[in-house]
Amino acid sequence: MKFAFIQTHAIEHAIGTMCRVLRVSKAGYYAWVKRPPSARAVHDDELAADITTIHQRSRRTYGSPRVHAELHAEGKHHGKKRVARLMRTRGLRGKMARRFRCTTIPRTRIPLRLTYSIATLRSAIRTGGGR
Repeated sequence: MKFAFIQTHAIEHAIGTMCRVLRVSKAGYYAWVKRPPSARAVHDDELAADITTIHQRSRRTYGSPRVHAELHAEGKHHGKKRVARLMRTRGLRGKMARRFRCTTIPRTRIPLRLTYSIATLRSAIRTGGGR
């Protein structure tokens, strides 16, 4: 984690200074830079590509449980937590269903006084306004 921080801020500050402040050796940092990615990191990148494809194919609605089920159906067996971690680190989230909200007001919920005044107005219009 410290080495990644040093690498991202190498443009702003001297590497030697950051190594001294973070209490890591310069040799350790340069060994980390030259080291190839681990087999797990390479496999995680491949799996993340598959996860991204499934997520986009679902129109970004699938969360980690459904993506995990899709991977399992394709014959790729991985842990649920691994799929969830890869989705989280790449910012992939499923869309949640919206709550149903009724936008019309049923006649039973209209206040009685308002109902009475509307009925009075209607009868007054029909009869000629009480002339």
